[in-house]
Amino acid sequence: MNFTQETLLSADLSPGTDKRLLLIESFYERPLAHILAHITLLQGVIPNGMLKDASYTVLGQAWSVSVEWQFYLVAPFIFFMLSNLGSRRNIYFTLFLSLAIIMVCKFFSSGFFGNSLGDFAIGFVSYFFYKHFHDKLNDLLISVCGLSLTLIFIFVMKIDAIPYVIWTVTFFSIIKFYKSQRKNLLIYVLDNKIVLLLGRISYSIYMIHMIVLIVFIRLSVILQLSLFESYLFVILGAMLFSFLLSLITYKFIETPFIKLGKKISSKADFKEA
Repeated sequence: MNFTQETLLSADLSPGTDKRLLLIESFYERPLAHILAHITLLQGVIPNGMLKDASYTVLGQAWSVSVEWQFYLVAPFIFFMLSNLGSRRNIYFTLFLSLAIIMVCKFFSSGFFGNSLGDFAIGFVSYFFYKHFHDKLNDLLISVCGLSLTLIFIFVMKIDAIPYVIWTVTFFSIIKFYKSQRKNLLIYVLDNKIVLLLGRISYSIYMIHMIVLIVFIRLSVILQLSLFESYLFVILGAMLFSFLLSLITYKFIETPFIKLGKKISSKADFKEA
């Protein structure tokens, strides 16, 4: 943390510098509490009033890890409720719980999974559409659904619609490919070996890129590079080393733990059977 603070103070100012320095100050106010929150991955469920900026202090991008961890904890319950909506009691309870979560969201940061309910809902709907409905529609109807949804996102969300438009276009392009087995332009791009590799290691890139970035900013300060040279050095260097380190972490950390998780889950399934 000291290394990051010293680096940001000695480097040229950027739009996010002040915010990152404030996060470091928040960490130093109660360092042990912030460390414990991040170790348990529950930093997102701590209200801002209890621990300031808890979701972002130790590792900024780890707020999303907390969201995912919270979702994994409640996902079985959500699946159970959605699979039993034939019961009026379950419908009322699901609506009540959703409204309650939405109401308390204002007390939490983006690290609280309730703030991502819409995104999770899109994931649920996408899964059920793929599982139960896509094979009942022809190519024309799939295209109409995709275009209609894209226009709705753009009309309602404006500039914030970009990630949802990307998801919609990608999702319906893949659906069309599964039905027709004819590759379109997007499928050719996504099926590229380099793109597939980037997809596999993307989470590692996401988790470590800020650490690499800070190191390269510090190096640019030590080397006393000009502003233009610093931008080239930091951007290109951070991209390259984030990629290389992600290959290593994917092979020696992610892959072994993925295999371990599959092994544990397969044993659990066997016992249940």
